[in-house]
Amino acid sequence: MNGRKIQLPAPTFPTTGFHGFKKRFVEGWNERLIAEFNHRLNGTEIIFKNPFGPVHLAGSYEAGWFAVSDIDIDQMMVMNERTVSNDDAGRRLFNQTRQRLFGKRYGASHVG
Repeated sequence: MNGRKIQLPAPTFPTTGFHGFKKRFVEGWNERLIAEFNHRLNGTEIIFKNPFGPVHLAGSYEAGWFAVSDIDIDQMMVMNERTVSNDDAGRRLFNQTRQRLFGKRYGASHVG
């Protein structure tokens, strides 16, 4: 990604049966997506490591980790392919700089 931040889709919380901490759920969700991204790009292993000791925090993190589906992973990969191939901002900056330095393409007033 050349030092760019990985774009992640928003988490989808379970509609029933989840009574944990949403912040820990989101952390587990994001860590799983980052692990999947690195697995697809570099072939690294996907290992579940729970950084939380208390049971209620660990359960929320684990629920977020295992809530990620293949569709979410594919959506994340598509989002990041767009950002890598999208050079509109760079092209716009180039055009603005060129116009500032050399005037408009046709009928530059400062030339001649």
